[in-house]
Amino acid sequence: MSRTTKGDQIIEYFMGQLRHGDLKRGQKIQSEYELAEMFSVNKTTANKAVARLVDRGFLKRCRGGAGTIVAKTTDYPIGTIAFVIALQNISFQPHLLRGGQRAAFVRHYRTEYIHPSPREEEDHFWQMVCDSGIDGLITFGNFPPPDLPFPVMFVDTLPRSEDRAKRNWVISDNRHGGYLIGRHLCEMGHTNPVFAPATHLKDTLAGQRAMGFIDALREAGIENPEDHLFPVQVDDTHIAACMDRACKVSPEITAIAFDRDQNAMLAIAALKERGLSIPRDMSVTGYGRLDEFSESRLTSIDQHPQELSFRAMDLLIDLIEGKATAPIQEMLPVELYSGDTVAALARSRRA
Repeated sequence: MSRTTKGDQIIEYFMGQLRHGDLKRGQKIQSEYELAEMFSVNKTTANKAVARLVDRGFLKRCRGGAGTIVAKTTDYPIGTIAFVIALQNISFQPHLLRGGQRAAFVRHYRTEYIHPSPREEEDHFWQMVCDSGIDGLITFGNFPPPDLPFPVMFVDTLPRSEDRAKRNWVISDNRHGGYLIGRHLCEMGHTNPVFAPATHLKDTLAGQRAMGFIDALREAGIENPEDHLFPVQVDDTHIAACMDRACKVSPEITAIAFDRDQNAMLAIAALKERGLSIPRDMSVTGYGRLDEFSESRLTSIDQHPQELSFRAMDLLIDLIEGKATAPIQEMLPVELYSGDTVAALARSRRA
């Protein structure tokens, strides 16, 4: 067993004072002669202990015999973790950043943001990331190569299927989210609701939401629930065209569930332009419960993005510090937000 030296005792004395707030930044500490007397050591031992704290950045020697002062009071940062996220004009990604930053700060890590490169520059981009000196990486909506020299955590993003089993990821329970929406619509009397995804469904989060929606319809006794999928494209024109199709070609549809809030709001605008009242004539739900749509009280699924990213960051730091082993793969719970865009269906309109 290693023996604690006098120099170690001096260092622990100062670290204890820093932890308990007894020393403040800029405050002058005892001279090395005073420390030697306090700890019954020679001046050389005291000098070496102070030098070690200077090397760690806690103390700073001042020029001209002005003594030694406190340079910082915490062991921050231990390391650096980068976010690679393509920020969009929605609130979800900033919430991911805030949650991850909060977890990193609690664990004494600093964070930095790196905007992803264009696809044609990916190789050069990831090489620069490798050379940046970071200790770990959190990515949302991007797919870094599997051979990076530090741990990588995917948040709210499924890694590519070919190496998913070996990757680290934290996502919300998308299948259960789709189920909650489907069950809510069925409980409100809708016997012919449809799910309107904006992306292909194979091996995607939208696909998981669709499966959950189908699970709920099957549980409610609706026949051929797989036929209740109504794909849309993401822009005003295509959403409007799809709403025309829903109203004219499939007039029996009384509720449309979208796989993201943005599309639900576009659909609501398009339906209102066509003279329909929401939710009296058509019930509409989203997914994500984005801040920018809170005043509209859109019925949606809250993924709790800050908690999602906090957990992802905490687990990533466990990997960095050797407190966990890869792969880490977790799904976190979601919650139904029952807003004002779903109405109970009158019996006369039920199939």
